[in-house]
Amino acid sequence: MRQLDFISLIHKELTGEILSEESLLLAEWLKSDPVNMETYEDIKAIWNTSTSYNAPFTPNVTLAFQKQLERINSEKVHTPKVIRMKPLKWVSAVAASFIILFSALVIWNYYNDDIYSASNQIVNITLDDGTEVWLNKGSEITLNKDFNNQNRQLTLKGEAYFDVERNENLPFVIDAGEMSIKVLGTEFNVRSLEYTTQSVTVKEGRVQVSSSESDVIITEGQFASLEDDGSLRSGEYVDQNELNWKDNLLTFDDTPFNEAMDDLSSFFNTEINTSGIISDCPITYTKSVDSDLETALTVLSKAYDLDWTVNPNGGYTVTSVSCD
Repeated sequence: MRQLDFISLIHKELTGEILSEESLLLAEWLKSDPVNMETYEDIKAIWNTSTSYNAPFTPNVTLAFQKQLERINSEKVHTPKVIRMKPLKWVSAVAASFIILFSALVIWNYYNDDIYSASNQIVNITLDDGTEVWLNKGSEITLNKDFNNQNRQLTLKGEAYFDVERNENLPFVIDAGEMSIKVLGTEFNVRSLEYTTQSVTVKEGRVQVSSSESDVIITEGQFASLEDDGSLRSGEYVDQNELNWKDNLLTFDDTPFNEAMDDLSSFFNTEINTSGIISDCPITYTKSVDSDLETALTVLSKAYDLDWTVNPNGGYTVTSVSCD
């Protein structure tokens, strides 16, 4: 969902019109980022301030929206006109200005960058150009202004799978932190998570990946990953979990322990510290559709004597594993 959609949900909650399922979505969004909670509190404070006044007039909200939109789209500078007002009218005008300011902020966000985010579930989005995007949990994309008109550029935080609609006149460009990805039309996965190596994996087509130190072109069945020195390493990928997560699938078939922990960390977008353990212990496991990370670790602990604890920051630490 876009930031604007969540602001709309906040408005519904304040007016008592929010549905139960919408309330759950709003609650997840508020928990996902402290900035979201600050936004909510700011809007709520403005709302409470504006509703506490008994205005001697009823503002025309529709007209106010239209006038503010015209002001945003215009770059003309007008000399302000000073009007002296009676105290009661001044208070009412302040309340009305809060409402208009809030409306202007919403309109401004709408006509500039669009933000789509996924909190605790995988989200499927179709962009204006026809490109289909699957956002992994805790991930976010921000579309540049004029997306699909003068550019097809966006910024990714987290992990996303893209099925890009071909357009030779407007290349599809992704800013993923220390990597940049450029394509015309293809299917690929981009992983730009905090706890794992940044990488791009191609299912179909051809992708150009760039970093501060190098550029590579990868095709179907290949990957590119970012090294510590800023260079890119490429090769054939063998880990299907890099593509299967969008279907909520996670399967280990004699997968080395450290690779399995990396996949679990990426899938749930949660840090898993292996305490320096380096093990080729082969892990076999298939995640059920509705299981969470703690369920997965509990199942693995029974099969592989895997000991783990919950960290204060919400991540996990694995202290031992055995294949005997």
